[in-house]
Amino acid sequence: MEFQGGPWISQRKTEFLSFLRWHWEKFGFGHFLAILKSNQDPIGIFSLKYINKNPDLKVDFPDLGFLLKPQSWGNGYATEGAKTLVKYGFKELGLTTIVALNYPENKSSTSVLLKAGFRRVGEDEINYNGHNLGGCTKWLCEKP
Repeated sequence: MEFQGGPWISQRKTEFLSFLRWHWEKFGFGHFLAILKSNQDPIGIFSLKYINKNPDLKVDFPDLGFLLKPQSWGNGYATEGAKTLVKYGFKELGLTTIVALNYPENKSSTSVLLKAGFRRVGEDEINYNGHNLGGCTKWLCEKP
């Protein structure tokens, strides 16, 4: 949770779950639970979602996100999941552009985004669900 704004209070969890449900109903995609094939253990969450529906963020394209349990770090799962969602977005959903936001100090996330085909396009502030989460790097991946 180091780069995700810390622990969430119950109200924030409820608001977030409402957003997840709304997004799936409106767009037909959103957050995905990542599980290991070998034992079906959940290891994290990957997402492809529009965040411009939140008035705090002005992003015109779907955003790629990922959050893995620390014990799953360093195994290539983030890269595999990010590449899979980018491919899914372009081939199955017909998207032409996907964005990503990350904290500049999160070097692992930066590495994943580069491997998934993203390029750095600037800096921005993350204000998500009414919470200022600080400065971030903005990334872009365009359909080949």
